[in-house]
Amino acid sequence: MNEKLTDLYRKLSLITHTIESAEDCYVNFQILEKTINDKMKITEISNLSLNTFKFACLYQSIMNLSKVFADKSGNSYTISKLFDEFVKYKNEFYNSNLVENTISDLKNRLNEYDESISRLKQRRNKMYAHNDKEYFGDKDKIVRELPLFFADKECLIDYGKLATNKLRELFNRPGQRRSHYLYGNIQDFYNTIEFIENNYKK
Repeated sequence: MNEKLTDLYRKLSLITHTIESAEDCYVNFQILEKTINDKMKITEISNLSLNTFKFACLYQSIMNLSKVFADKSGNSYTISKLFDEFVKYKNEFYNSNLVENTISDLKNRLNEYDESISRLKQRRNKMYAHNDKEYFGDKDKIVRELPLFFADKECLIDYGKLATNKLRELFNRPGQRRSHYLYGNIQDFYNTIEFIENNYKK
């Protein structure tokens, strides 16, 4: 790869890792929530820490998704900016038409998630990144007026995984094996909880 494509691949990798972190944190949040709700043995010795970890995972997942999706304009390097660079350097690839068609398709798909991105951005701006005085300390008002659904996070994570792997394929030449990034190891945290459960002696 030439210098331009090498830099583009580096940026793709950074976006990929941010999405992977968002997914890992979101999955861990779900595992922790289930662990707490099911009142597993570990909650007898570490309930406060588990709740702290749970909300830290949710926070990190939302902030990482915001980095990738929430700021389409301005100085933030989002997935939209990455798309624009692929188009800008399309002639550096072996098939510029494929680059254009892929980016056009991905942009159209991304537009389908405008409402999810808007909800994500509002929740980040008003609660997670800032203590907005209108909502500060009023959890009910936040939930009522700034809803952010599990489906919002899940669809953006799934889209991000799809998009980054589609972009990764553009670096392949004819005859090369398709290059997909294998996201996450969700079994890792399950193993941790299971180990503690099986070895905990009251």
